[in-house]
Amino acid sequence: MARPLLHAASAFLLLCCFGVGVLSGGPAIARTLRFDRISLEQGLSQASVKCIFQDKLGLLWIGTDEGLNRFDGYRFTSYRPQPGVADSLADGNVTAVVEDSLGQMWVGTDGGGLDRFDAVRGTFTHHRHAPEGSESLASDTVTALLVDRKGNVRWLHRAYKPGDENEYLNQVRAMLREPA
Repeated sequence: MARPLLHAASAFLLLCCFGVGVLSGGPAIARTLRFDRISLEQGLSQASVKCIFQDKLGLLWIGTDEGLNRFDGYRFTSYRPQPGVADSLADGNVTAVVEDSLGQMWVGTDGGGLDRFDAVRGTFTHHRHAPEGSESLASDTVTALLVDRKGNVRWLHRAYKPGDENEYLNQVRAMLREPA
């Protein structure tokens, strides 16, 4: 009599586990991930990727040593500095990309400062270091961008000496906890 009870309990337990797995999307449902390699052949401006950001629309923004790339899942649009075109990307060495609370894209560069991208016009507005301006960037080398709790863009610049990495990390920590 113990055996039929044991079999019934085992069957009930198996049914419960299977049911929970199906309802929770667990192992009973197969999930597959697919990765595609994106390279110069698909239109990436350069193979050395420095940053990747996905905006609210799902577009991928990829910063390289030779410009900014926007990928819509099918094709690339590349933005590069163009001599004589004032509203093109300030510097091709893109180090950081972020989207602010208004949906505007901000681009940090290694030498060209900070750019704001106007998606409607396809143009960039430059924000650079000005020694005489107290409101300007401290350096034209932007190493990181983030959006604070209030939706404001914050940036880090490389204005430290080699060996002062702890000061850099302290700046990052302060930015993350500082209310704007």
